[in-house]
Amino acid sequence: MAATLGILVLMVLAATFLYQAFVLMTVKQKSTTVGRKTKERVLAMSRSDRQRRAIVFIVLAVVCFVLMILVGILMAHAGYSV
Repeated sequence: MAATLGILVLMVLAATFLYQAFVLMTVKQKSTTVGRKTKERVLAMSRSDRQRRAIVFIVLAVVCFVLMILVGILMAHAGYSV
């Protein structure tokens, strides 16, 4: 049960990190997909800073994905049906 909850948390984290990277890379002055505060915060950053942060979020999402796979392998090895 705890491992399943762990996988769920990792899935939520990976989705959140990917969304943050998407926002950092796609927000423009006329964007309507995010709120005004978020748009102002993102546009206040320099382009290189946004790209650097987006890469960090993508790497974190990949790490979460790899951890999901490892937890699934460990669960299967312990006898759980996955």
